[in-house]
Amino acid sequence: MPSNTSLLVDAEVPSHIVYPCADETCIADAVSTFAMSGIQKGDGVVLVTTEPRRTIIEERLAGEGNDVGALQATGQLAFVDAETLLSAFMADGMPDAVVFKNRVGQMIDRASVNPTTGRPRKVRIFGEMVSLLYMESNTPAATRLEEFWEEMVAAHSIALFCAYSLKIESERLPQALLDCHSHDLSCQVH
Repeated sequence: MPSNTSLLVDAEVPSHIVYPCADETCIADAVSTFAMSGIQKGDGVVLVTTEPRRTIIEERLAGEGNDVGALQATGQLAFVDAETLLSAFMADGMPDAVVFKNRVGQMIDRASVNPTTGRPRKVRIFGEMVSLLYMESNTPAATRLEEFWEEMVAAHSIALFCAYSLKIESERLPQALLDCHSHDLSCQVH
C-alpha cells in the first residue's frame, strides 16, 4: 500500500496518479481503497482491469459490505476488461487516438451522471492497460497511451489511477512514463 493513501481516498479532480509496485497485494489494496472511497463519496467508479484483479477487487468491495451487483446496476461502479478495451484501440502496436478517445469518452460520460437523479458526479477511473503494454516491453505504446489518458484527465476533469505491475521491487519505470502523471506513489512494502 502506498504511504500516501490520502491521494487515493481524497482523489482530486483532475489528477493522474501512478503506482509502480512489484507486490500484487499492495496494488489490490490500493485499488480497493481508491474504489471504496469513490463509492462512499458517490463518485462514478470505473475499473479497467484484468479478470484476476477484478475478482480480488469485487471480493474486497463485497467484504466491506458493498452490494457490487447493485452498484453496477445503478452505474456507480463499472468493470471494464483491460485486455478487451486495449485490443479495441491498438493498431500496429500503437494506440489509436480517435478510437481510444471515443471509447473512453463514452465510459466517462456514462459514469459522470447519476442515472437516478440526473445529477453530475465526479469520476474515478483505475486502469492497468498501460501496465499490460509495459509488461509486453512496449514502452513507446505505454507512453503514448499515458499521454492520451492525460488529455482525457484534463478534458473531463477526472481522477485517474494507474498501477504498473513491476517484475522486481528494484525496477524503476522509465522517466517518460512517470512524467505523464501528476502524482507518483512509490511502493512501500513493509
